[in-house]
Formats: sequence, C-alpha cells, structure tokens
Amino acid sequence: MLVSTNYRPEIDGLRALAIIPVILFHAGANWFSGGFIGVDIFFVISGFLITSIILAERENGDFSYANFYMRRARRILPALFLVLSASCVMAWIWLVPTHLKSFGRTLSAVILVASNIWLARGTGYFDGSEESNPLLHTWSLAVEEQFYFVFPLLICLLWQLGRHRLYIVLGVLAVASLLLAEYGWRTHPSLNFYLLPTRAWELMVGVLAAGYMRSRPATEATLHGEWLAIAGLAMMLVPMFAFDNLTPFPSVFGLVPTCGVALVLIFATSATVVGRGLADKRLVAVGLVSYSAYLWHQPLFAFARVAWGEPLTWQTYAGAIALTAGLSWLSWRYVERIFRNAEALPNRWALGYIVLSGAVLLSIGLAMDRTKGFPARLGELNAVGNEYGGAGASFSVWQQHGAKGKSIAFVIYGDSHALQYLPVMSEVAVQNDFAFASITHPACLALPGLGNIYQGRVEPSCQEQLRELERRLAGNSLPVWVIQRWTKRLATPAGVEIGQLGRDEKAERALFSSLDQLHQRIGSTRTLVLVGNVPTTRLIAQGGYIACRFRAVTDCHESFPAKDGELAELTEKMREYASERSNVMFFSPYDALCNDSQCYVTEGASSLYSDHAHLSRIGARRVVEHMQAKALLPLSRFSNVSNP
Repeated sequence: MLVSTNYRPEIDGLRALAIIPVILFHAGANWFSGGFIGVDIFFVISGFLITSIILAERENGDFSYANFYMRRARRILPALFLVLSASCVMAWIWLVPTHLKSFGRTLSAVILVASNIWLARGTGYFDGSEESNPLLHTWSLAVEEQFYFVFPLLICLLWQLGRHRLYIVLGVLAVASLLLAEYGWRTHPSLNFYLLPTRAWELMVGVLAAGYMRSRPATEATLHGEWLAIAGLAMMLVPMFAFDNLTPFPSVFGLVPTCGVALVLIFATSATVVGRGLADKRLVAVGLVSYSAYLWHQPLFAFARVAWGEPLTWQTYAGAIALTAGLSWLSWRYVERIFRNAEALPNRWALGYIVLSGAVLLSIGLAMDRTKGFPARLGELNAVGNEYGGAGASFSVWQQHGAKGKSIAFVIYGDSHALQYLPVMSEVAVQNDFAFASITHPACLALPGLGNIYQGRVEPSCQEQLRELERRLAGNSLPVWVIQRWTKRLATPAGVEIGQLGRDEKAERALFSSLDQLHQRIGSTRTLVLVGNVPTTRLIAQGGYIACRFRAVTDCHESFPAKDGELAELTEKMREYASERSNVMFFSPYDALCNDSQCYVTEGASSLYSDHAHLSRIGARRVVEHMQAKALLPLSRFSNVSNP
C-alpha cells in the first residue's frame, strides 16, 4: 500500500473540491467558467503528498526508487488502463476512420507517457473541437508521470546540500518554471498549457508546502491556522467562478488557486473550521473516487457528443455525470483498492498486469493508426474521399506544391480552410503542369493592423506569417489567394478586440480596410483572390454526414437552406467588396456547393464535409473543379513569373 504519514481526510475533501468543478466545467456549466483549475489543485496535492512520502523515507533511510515507482504505477495505471480499454470499445463503435486513427495515435501517446506532448501539437485545450477528444484529459496524467520520473532523482541529487539549500534550489526552479509560463502563454499558448516545464511550478507549490510543514513550529497551526485556512479556501473557490477560457493559463493568475491550496494543506487541520468541513464524510467519499471520476468523465462526455451530436442537453449531461459516479465507485472499489494493496496483490502480479495491459493497448493504438482507422467498419458507407480535404498536408511557413521544376504561379495564404484545398489543388497542378506555394497556420487571420483572438490572445506567430508573405512577394507579381474561415474575433495585433466577423459591422469594416492595406503593401497591380467561407451549419454533424450515418443518428441532414449557411451575408459583402476594386477577385464556395435555395452536404453516397466546418476530399474537389470552371486556376497557371 502507499506509504503515508497520518491519514488526513481533509485532503480527500480537497480532491472533491477539485473534481467537481472540473466535471461541471466540461459539462458546460457557465457558472463554473474557471472549473478547469481543479486540475491545478490536483497538481498541488500531488506535489505535496509525493514530497511528504519521499522526505519521510529519506529521513528514515529506507527510500527506494523501485518501491516509489511501483507504488506510482499501482496507483495510476490499473484504473487508467481500464478506462482506456472501455474507450477503445466505444471508439470502435462510434468513431469514423479518420477520428479512430487520431484516437489511436493519442492512445499510443498515453501509453508512452507523452499524451501532453502529442496534444500540444493541436489547436488547444479550450478549442471546441478538442471537447470531443475522449482522451483529452490524459495530458495532466502525463505531466504528473513525467514529474514523478524527474523529481525523486532531483531530491536525491540535492539531498547532500542540506534541507535549507535544498528548498532554496527547489524554490528557484519553481520561480523559473513560472517565469517560463509567463513567457509561454504570450508566445506559445498550446505548448505552455500542456508541457511539464511550464506546469512544474504548480507541483512545486505543493513540494514547498510539504517542506514547510516538516519544519514549521507545531504551535503555528493554532495561532494563525484558522484565518489562513479560510483565506486559502477562498483563494481556491473564487477563481472557479472568476476565471474563464480567456484567462491566460498557466500564468501568474494561477498563483491564486495554487497558493490557496498550499495554505489549506498547511493550516486546515482538524482544529480548524475549514479542516473539519473538508473532512465531512460526503466530501471525503467524493474525494476517494475522484481519480476514477477524472478518468471516466471525459470519455463519457466526448462519446456522448459524438453519438448524439452537439450541443448536448442538460439531461444528457446529467445522465453522463450519474454514469460517471457509478463507474467511478466501481473502479475505485474493485480496481484501485485492490491494486493499491500490496498484501492482497503482490507486486509481481500487479506488474505483470500493468506490462501486459500496456502492451496490448499500445498495439491497439498503433493498429488504429496504421490501418487508418479500420475503414472496412464503414461497410457501404466506406466511400473514398470522406476524410478531411487537407489530410496528408501540413501547415507550413512556406511550401511548394504541384509540378516539380515549374515556376510558382500563385501563393495561397490562410488557415485550415486553406489547407483543406491543398491536396486536390496539388493534383490539379501536376496534371496541368504548374506549381503554387502556400503559407498556412492553424486558426490564424493575419492582415496589416489586424489579427484574431484565439484562447484569449492574438497569436504572435500569426503576424510572423504575414511578414513571411510580404517577404516572399517582394520583387514579383505573384497572385495571392487569401483563404480563411472568416468567423473570427478580430483584434489589433496588440490584442484590443474589434468584434466578431459576421456579427459586428465594425469588424467587417476593419476587415475590408485591412484587405485594402494588404493590397497596397503587396502591390495594387497584383491579383488578390479572396475565397469565402464554406457554407457550414450546425445542422452538419460533428464528423460530417458519414459520421452521422455511421452512428445511426436519424436526423442526418443531406442539405440545408442556403440562407442559413455560416456567414451567408458576409459572403455577399465580400463579393461586393471585390467588384468595387481593381485586381481583386472573389470566389465563394457557396457557388460550388449550393443552388439558389439549398446547400448540399452529400454527393451520392459520399459526404462533402469531414466535420461540421471543413470539407472532405470530395467536397474540396468539387470546389476546386468549380474554380477551374470559373477560370481561376488557368488564370494563375499562365502567370509568367519567377519563383520568389
């Protein structure tokens, strides 16, 4: 069993206060807008308990790396592997091949203790598309496991310095991690959110709290403990309601809840009101199953979104929460408790289960990836081309496509809505013996004096994308195609919000003014091609029409009214904008995917969409063929210019 100092039921009460807001936040409870800080509470608790165990064993002279890592494995992995196994079954039933392939990659990363690194490559934790990732929550487990690999070694290396110097070094490392996080949220928000170097300080708050507890005077708890415990509890609870997805995190804002947890851990003893409140049997009962609840809730929520579409009703969320509670108790009672008891289950049997289960799950994840999601499961729905139009392409600062050895005919500049056309356009370019280049970045709209807000800030690398475009266009007259999903929240590069495109006329005026500036800066005699929004709608299921049919959802829309398409009004304004200016052209995907009254989701047995917002390969091909019919591609093909 876990080595422990005296059991403190108030710590399980703290765990309850951490897991409840996390679950409610993921269930979309607006009043728990900062519920995500529950994970940070867990980090502080983990740092506190691990340090208490290591220091106690070092002082007794019986610390063992093998015993430490075995205890960690018995604590974390059996319940995790159970949930991963259940998630594999649900993924097989409900995920279409492209999504099952992605699930398999994430599953492999979880087994390799690298899911945070893998997820950091995506768009971000607060991005809506990530909510349907069943394994999104495993990033925090990876952070803790990586910390467990490093921290005991660090303690043993620094032990000879003496207790005082040891804590000074740990404090310096914590400050360095916090400063890195302050830099990271401004420059690389996704990496900052997921990776250990910018999260370590939160665990180190718990580490330093444990060190302080082992050296403080015993009387201090009675002299100041009551008020400090109350202050700590308030510092934990207030951010749960005051923070939201626009709060930079992790950052100095995180000092409020994490230091609050530290105060509670240090001062909320049984002699205080806070300590007695946290030791309430109902809170303790929730805290005991909190780890299993954390494991179960995200897959259940995610698969509910996949199976029934979004947004889920509060009744569905209530049912998922109830199911989470039941499964959490079962896995705590029959998995966690058994595996944590070394007397009931010897290490050799526990280790054998862990190694075998990990190997099987890793094999399953690799198979899902290598087979591209077992497409044969689709049966008659297995039509080639239903995957995302940009599958196989990658975002790049500068990339050339099409016929080799040919001069570049035009440059595509945009986000994932530009990327979705690149593979099909590359095929057309090879067939017609021309080449083009692309500058793409996820979730970016970068124009002169204009950017877009993502995760509460304007991404600096987006402006680097604009500078690269201007550099590449210097000294030539290459046409430029600007392709975007135009539903962005516009802001100045300094982060001052302007408004939402499609909802705010001020934002539309800013967009058109910025496009004018772009055309002037790159040369007003150069052809500027604006490609409008794909006619998406929430009537299109997550995963597209094929996913809807595969899940046996009855309300699978094959078309929708054109007037209900996303940014239909802005599309017409952009068309008018282009008609009033020289050397500016506008192309609308509406022209390829809609008639006068309806926009189509399917073409025969195939889906034109890979999800509710992006085109499939077949949808992208249909749009590109329409571009050819409109003579846009031949126009670019016969531009006689040299490579930039």
